Amino acid sequence: MTQPIAGTAARKTTRRIRIIDGVMDALMSQSVFGIIGNGRNEAAVAHKMHSEIVKSLTSLHRELDTNAPEALVEKRARECLLWEGDINTTINHIQFLGAQHRPDFIVQIDGIRIAIELKRGSDGSCVRNALGQCIVYASQFDFSCCVIVDTTRDKKLNRAYGDGATEALMLARLWDQFNIRIGVV
Repeated sequence: MTQPIAGTAARKTTRRIRIIDGVMDALMSQSVFGIIGNGRNEAAVAHKMHSEIVKSLTSLHRELDTNAPEALVEKRARECLLWEGDINTTINHIQFLGAQHRPDFIVQIDGIRIAIELKRGSDGSCVRNALGQCIVYASQFDFSCCVIVDTTRDKKLNRAYGDGATEALMLARLWDQFNIRIGVV
């Protein structure tokens, strides 16, 4: 009997969905993406995103353990976030079909592992890369969260994300079947 892949086996409890929602809120924060218009590259966005994720994780840890002292809550929030931009952190690659894949961030909280991917682009190749990586991550992580930064002038990716019926159906299936949550800003 084959084992289910990690992302399809993780249960979506109310508590876990709250954690994923908190992570996605941090990933899609306006304070992060307000710097996009300043010509910042993906690394600069990831750096700003790191601080927003830590803030969100601090709030989540505070909710998860209301009796913990604030210093412990902040320490747990910092320690549960792994970032490839931190020289003291190693995020191992996942080898798949001869290619190496590695999420930008990993969150380990409340017994679950979440891969986080940031993609910036203006066309379908960006979307395909993001989807492909998230599906690979679903084989190793309980959940995958991805934010696609729409760099088109007319924000066509963002419009399709918000208005497209096909997109809504596909995003719901990715969540239901693979525990993948995707947002576009």
